[in-house]
Amino acid sequence: MFTGRLTVVEHVYHQIQGDAPTSIEAKYSTPLESDEQVYTRQTIATETPEQLDIGWIKDWQLLIIENNAGKNLQKIPTEEQKQDIAKRVIQITSGDTPIALIYPGTSARFCPADLKSLDVRCLHGSARYVLHIIPS
Repeated sequence: MFTGRLTVVEHVYHQIQGDAPTSIEAKYSTPLESDEQVYTRQTIATETPEQLDIGWIKDWQLLIIENNAGKNLQKIPTEEQKQDIAKRVIQITSGDTPIALIYPGTSARFCPADLKSLDVRCLHGSARYVLHIIPS
């Protein structure tokens, strides 16, 4: 029995100087069997790999990770601070296999085959990130 729906609408624009932008649109909608709420967790990735905190979620439909490194700063960063923030890339791995790189200020969404096997780390220093898991 379906109790909910997941709808994703994504627009990506790529533009080379002097050319018109290329628009890429991806969208889909899928029914959900679970009436569980979205699991959201704000945390910090360090250089030490840690298993992704998946809370109570047993069956998942979508994983979204936002790298918030450099967001909500109290003052305008110096050039040196900007360069440091740019290095705070979050890496998602499954065992020894890199799955995704999430750069500061960006996000990634995907449906991993095995959510429980994923580790998260920051390639340089630490980075705040927000994790959202949408149950199936």
